[in-house]
Amino acid sequence: GPEGAATFHGHDGVREATRLILEVFGDIRLDPEELLYWGDRFLVTVKLSGHGAESRASIDQQLFSLCTLCAGLVVRQDEFLDRAEAFKAAGLSE
Repeated sequence: GPEGAATFHGHDGVREATRLILEVFGDIRLDPEELLYWGDRFLVTVKLSGHGAESRASIDQQLFSLCTLCAGLVVRQDEFLDRAEAFKAAGLSE
């Protein structure tokens, strides 16, 4: 993956990723803006907003979550800051 990207596995990984996010942000809001669905995969465009826990610097940007389903459960979730990169990872073009 991209340099500096972290990988988390399983339920414990989801808990750890969530813990790290909450540690970095004093407050955080994730508002879904768009959902695109392709059979066993979907892409959620999310508006991410909040403030740093220590710096109080504000963040306001889009995040693109590419999710893969198996038997109705999300088995993989990849996060992108760039929409085109998310589409490329899905094997699609916009």
